[in-house]
Amino acid sequence: MKTVLYAEDHERVRRASIRYIAARGYEPFAAENGQIAFDAYLREKEKGRQFDLIITDWEMPVLDGCGLVEKLREAGYSGAIAMKTGRDAEKLKEFAKKHNVLGVSNDIGELLDIYEAGERK
Repeated sequence: MKTVLYAEDHERVRRASIRYIAARGYEPFAAENGQIAFDAYLREKEKGRQFDLIITDWEMPVLDGCGLVEKLREAGYSGAIAMKTGRDAEKLKEFAKKHNVLGVSNDIGELLDIYEAGERK
């Protein structure tokens, strides 16, 4: 089963999204901010495992989505990353391109669709 790490600071959104990710057939892992997500990545890396997809909210306390993406890439994560935002996604397009982010959207379903389309190629 493919694994998805989802970083989102709003608890209600996080819980609903985790249920949706699981319903789509993934094993979801939740983090309430970017630092907790990065720590989870490091724990998995130590075990010789890697999340198949990491979805991060853009704006979070402690470590935001952009900071998380930068830390993941610096730490050697080459897997799929997608960014979720309720704000103007256009502002993230250049950042996303620079850091090889799969997609930017406010819709978890759309981000999973983009990931799945890439997996079928």
